[in-house]
Amino acid sequence: MQFWETEGILDLLIDARACAARDSEDEIEDMMKCKSSRKGRTATELLADISVNRIWGYLDWAAENATYLGPWSERPSEQHTKENREAFERAVKEDEETGAAYDDTDDDAWSDIEE
Repeated sequence: MQFWETEGILDLLIDARACAARDSEDEIEDMMKCKSSRKGRTATELLADISVNRIWGYLDWAAENATYLGPWSERPSEQHTKENREAFERAVKEDEETGAAYDDTDDDAWSDIEE
């Protein structure tokens, strides 16, 4: 049996893509500023492309979600995202307090989008 023949796999992949899209939303605004990243796509199209490209990295979150029976807002992926955003906000605050500035001049080097 192939993995795509497994019952429920489509739901798992859909959830993984939704997790990837949710975590990628914050990056879209900056990506839209870069013409080479956009390649004529709208923000919605870019988010759709990115979420597909990142789906495999979110399968573990989707699997955790599939076994969670509690409220949607407390799903494991929601908790992971909340923790990641809080950590990022703390890092930004620490940088501001120490006078360090975020340097986004080399963001294209870390982009998931091929030019």
